[in-house]
Amino acid sequence: RILQFSPQLLGLSVEGNMRPKVEFLVKEVGVPRSRLAQMIEKSPNILGYSIENNLLPKLQYIADNILGVPISRMGRPLTTCPQ
Repeated sequence: RILQFSPQLLGLSVEGNMRPKVEFLVKEVGVPRSRLAQMIEKSPNILGYSIENNLLPKLQYIADNILGVPISRMGRPLTTCPQ
């Protein structure tokens, strides 16, 4: 189903794109591995976003200025509404 809506994922490198995003989301953001597939299914394009130029600055801003929590506690809210 993911590939049906985001076939461009087949063009991503596992080592260069997918693995770093998954590790960042799990280790730095606190996304539970048990909810990772569900989150990617809801927003598969997240695997193509730059960590340094896209994900980290946005998540850091939301964590600091909106939720007032460390970025490592963003995992649960992110899996609920990743878009």
